[in-house]
Amino acid sequence: MDGMKTNERLLYVRNYLGISQRAIAREMGIGRSTYQYMELGLHGIRDCYYNLFRYTFAINSEWLKHGTGGMILPTGRRDEILKMIEQLINENYFKLLSEAKKRKENQNIRGYQEIQQDLCKNLLIGKKHI
Repeated sequence: MDGMKTNERLLYVRNYLGISQRAIAREMGIGRSTYQYMELGLHGIRDCYYNLFRYTFAINSEWLKHGTGGMILPTGRRDEILKMIEQLINENYFKLLSEAKKRKENQNIRGYQEIQQDLCKNLLIGKKHI
């Protein structure tokens, strides 16, 4: 698989998983067109999306970015990642609950995808990459 571009690796992952662009986007909590543009190479891939691939599908970010290492994270790494996610959620649960209440009170209700993107930006980016 040497010489593949990142967008080609995205297509490879999707075919490996056997799911549609719509399904992979839904699982990641992003819009289908956002995913489609990444897969077609029409738009760059932010670290946030590499993290979503890692946490949603146990795909090795280094492989996805650069083609180095294996595509699938070893099982031990998956368990480590799940523990990290659980810790991040526990640490930020009340903060997120408070924010959700404020948004509801202000009638600034945002969709599931936008909230998931916020979580990605606020909880995953800036944390130590696995």
